[in-house]
Amino acid sequence: MLEFLPHLVSLLVQFLNFKLSGPNIPLKFLDLVVKHELELLELLSFLLKVIDTLVLVLDSGLSFLQLSLLGVDLLSKVVSKLYQLVKLGLLLVDVSLKLLLFALGLLVVVSN
Repeated sequence: MLEFLPHLVSLLVQFLNFKLSGPNIPLKFLDLVVKHELELLELLSFLLKVIDTLVLVLDSGLSFLQLSLLGVDLLSKVVSKLYQLVKLGLLLVDVSLKLLLFALGLLVVVSN
């Protein structure tokens, strides 16, 4: 729509210039103002596209960072669970050794 508007305004200015025929200074000044406003709108449109691209890149970077942090969090939870499993295994070994020691002590007492 923004691209169609300047053409429509230009057509209107040309029509008015043809209709009024003759050197009309205010109309020529209006045409000059419209041309400069069109250039300004094109510049603003370009800047908005650049800013939109920058926002997209930054948002993608932040999403990647967030995903990386979630991966690190998951890895730390896996390591924590493995540590707990190792502790549980050591506890089972300790209990087994104590039961074996108790059984050997009981065997010594019974055999004497």
